[in-house]
Amino acid sequence: GRVYHRPIVAVNFSRESRRALELTMRLCPASTPIEVLHVVDLREDEDAPLAEQLRLRQEREDAARRALGRFLAPYRETGRVMESRLRFGDPCECILAEARERDSDLLTLGMSSANPPTALTEGVLRHSRCDVLISRHAAPPATLPDGGGAPAS
Repeated sequence: GRVYHRPIVAVNFSRESRRALELTMRLCPASTPIEVLHVVDLREDEDAPLAEQLRLRQEREDAARRALGRFLAPYRETGRVMESRLRFGDPCECILAEARERDSDLLTLGMSSANPPTALTEGVLRHSRCDVLISRHAAPPATLPDGGGAPAS
């Protein structure tokens, strides 16, 4: 297999994102720094007055930095080098731009197998200049109201 030296993992703090990061860690040498990118989508605030847009951006940036720090804390304790990045705007455009700017050789996204591919996933696959790994994970099994699993037959 190919050895990757400039991986980037796009995360949204979901379980699928965590698994995508862990898969990337297994694929890359332990000495390889992994860039972890979170995109804050500010498009819904575009109609607000400028002062309000700036305040909302700062609040979202602060919250995203804290969440990204919490998300990466367990991995940093292992000694693995993680470079965290935040971008603002359209998630697909930001992910692709970050991968180009960093000359990434692997871009990893996580998604649930229970859901169809999203416009984000399709856009990244269609326009990426590097290898793309979509880490798909099955949804957890449904449980019965009493907490037990599905009955065996």
